[in-house]
Amino acid sequence: MTRRLYQPPLGPNYQYNDIVKNEKYDFPDLDENTVATIFYTSGTTGLPKGVTFTHKNLFMHTLALANGINFAPINIGRTDNFLILVPMFHVHSWGIPYMALMNGNKYVLPGKYDVGTILELVKNENIKFSAMVPSILYMILSSPNLEGYREHLNGWKVIIGGAALPRGLALKAKSFGITTIGAYGLSETAPLLTIAIYNDALKHADEETQFNYSITTGIPVPMVNLRVIDKDMKDVPSDGKSIGEIVVRSPWLTSGYFKDAQKTEELWRGGWLHTGDLAVVHPNGYISIVDREKDAVKSGGEFIPSLVLENAISELKGVGEVAVIGKPHEKWGERPVAFIVRNEPIKDVDVYDHLNKFLDVGRIQKWWIPDEIVFIDSMPKTSTGKADKKELRKLLNKG
Repeated sequence: MTRRLYQPPLGPNYQYNDIVKNEKYDFPDLDENTVATIFYTSGTTGLPKGVTFTHKNLFMHTLALANGINFAPINIGRTDNFLILVPMFHVHSWGIPYMALMNGNKYVLPGKYDVGTILELVKNENIKFSAMVPSILYMILSSPNLEGYREHLNGWKVIIGGAALPRGLALKAKSFGITTIGAYGLSETAPLLTIAIYNDALKHADEETQFNYSITTGIPVPMVNLRVIDKDMKDVPSDGKSIGEIVVRSPWLTSGYFKDAQKTEELWRGGWLHTGDLAVVHPNGYISIVDREKDAVKSGGEFIPSLVLENAISELKGVGEVAVIGKPHEKWGERPVAFIVRNEPIKDVDVYDHLNKFLDVGRIQKWWIPDEIVFIDSMPKTSTGKADKKELRKLLNKG
């Protein structure tokens, strides 16, 4: 199937500073299919690519976002004050500014991301809702002054995206009364696709079960048709074990990459947007991403889910941040290596002893355990705060 790439002209362009000089501005009568934004992907797994979105795309995304976060366990309402710790250049700050303006929420701009300033804003502005990548939450929860803000952090509701929400990080947030849930999307999807609110199957579950699913990828928001497929484009079983690629359709997805017809054909092959993310579907409908297709560690012809390993390692006391990548292996093709930033003294033997406990309960398999543990002073990050696995591979090759 050949997908025709729609590339509307960019423009006309307006300068914000020129608009706000006037007390009143007469907006032009634009067609809903006029391009509203263009930005470039973060380049986590390759070269950055330009993506465009129309006014209609953004409008539909805003409606779905407003609906998708108005459920337990976060129940975001019109009286909640927002502090969004996602740069505006990172997929429209996840579309949250549009929604806040539509609903009339107070929207606090943090300026430079300084932990002391953020904690003071949470306290002084009565912040109840934020969104951020895991590394920002880790930075906040690592503050030596955190205890002094405990009463103001209690009741704070935080959506984590851009990378998986580590269980250990979510548990520490919970100890301060902070509710964290996972969400998922791509630059190409504006970005929201799923969010880990409670569906009917989870509403009456016990607290531990609810927590376990609240840190997953979640369930699709309204108007998202999401499938997890095998190499033949057939849906994988909803057994929580069978791994496939996430493909989607939705009214707000990008039509393609700007001036790159070949990559657009690859993105939209078979009439579905291919995310490149590998996941499983649980019997209750929740999705759990286990890896990026380009980041996946393939050992002996089988995938080792790096995100599952990272999640398990994150629960060890003394682990601040963790990322798992594949190292070339003559016999097995690849073997996993774990890079860890410590916040307390630990040794590699502590990590192995910790992982062996998960073997007994079946959370990981023995052949998944990393061949090497590498301790580093700081985790290399992309411009959007994700662990930069390309840089970690370079570091591994140097060593």
